[in-house]
Amino acid sequence: MPKLHEEATMEGEICGTLQTKGWLYDYGADIDYDRQRALYAPDLIAWVQQTQPEVWETLEKRHGEDGTKDKLLDRVRKVLDEKGTLATLRSGMEMVGIRRTIRLAQFKPASGLNPEITNRYSANRLRVVQQVRYRLDSEHSIDLVLFALATPAAAQTLAEGVSVDRHDGAAFDLVGLRLGMTADEARAALMKSGFSFSERGSWGHRGYDGLVRSEANRLRQPVPELLPTIGPEEISGEDAAGNRIIVRFTAMRDGPMVSEVVLRFNRNTAQIETLREDIFARYGEPSAANAYGDDYRWCLYLR
Repeated sequence: MPKLHEEATMEGEICGTLQTKGWLYDYGADIDYDRQRALYAPDLIAWVQQTQPEVWETLEKRHGEDGTKDKLLDRVRKVLDEKGTLATLRSGMEMVGIRRTIRLAQFKPASGLNPEITNRYSANRLRVVQQVRYRLDSEHSIDLVLFALATPAAAQTLAEGVSVDRHDGAAFDLVGLRLGMTADEARAALMKSGFSFSERGSWGHRGYDGLVRSEANRLRQPVPELLPTIGPEEISGEDAAGNRIIVRFTAMRDGPMVSEVVLRFNRNTAQIETLREDIFARYGEPSAANAYGDDYRWCLYLR
């Protein structure tokens, strides 16, 4: 086991490096972590105040300053539990009395033509916090936690000379594609990267509406009225160099979202060893590899 001073030094170096890359870092910031809701509240509140002041003003008129904070944080926690982190950050949430979707993050826009979206993207808050005490019944802590606009996106526990990665799906990208993208965003990314592509998909009972209907019948509950899932199950394509790509989608309430990206390189044109080094340098060690050493996977969870 590492000595305390060695571990603290390593944490400080990681935090300092992230800070030079634009991450927010304040020593002792763990005191502002909301254990009950598992949120870093100051960043969430500041984000809404800065990017959607009219939303904050409406809530404040209804609930007062302190009441607004509690109402907002409680609602965010509830939506995160229902929809998950990535879907919530991508699609935002609704609140009673607010006539628009409340944005909780802004993914990188395809262009800079819309200044409102560009400004929201610039206002994103990424924060690293040391020694986050996360339990209500003890003072156990996680060495480092990375927050994307108040929500925990990744965690690290440091061992002697070793850091254990937990890849952040929202940040993982490949030829411009990101996990959680909509079908339209995926098409635009492929076109920009020079891929010609075709689509396949007829969701049927595998769509979000079909899955909800099946579960409702299993539980003998009323079947809600939902629109059928429209969009591709899979997009496959090829670029001028003969490299092939497969983009697979998962049916969500708001439509299909990218859940898997497979890129197969043309061995006749690619410098495989150099390519492997570049990919590992960018994404870290893969979560899994096959016995032949030419199939690598970076996963949120291994199944």
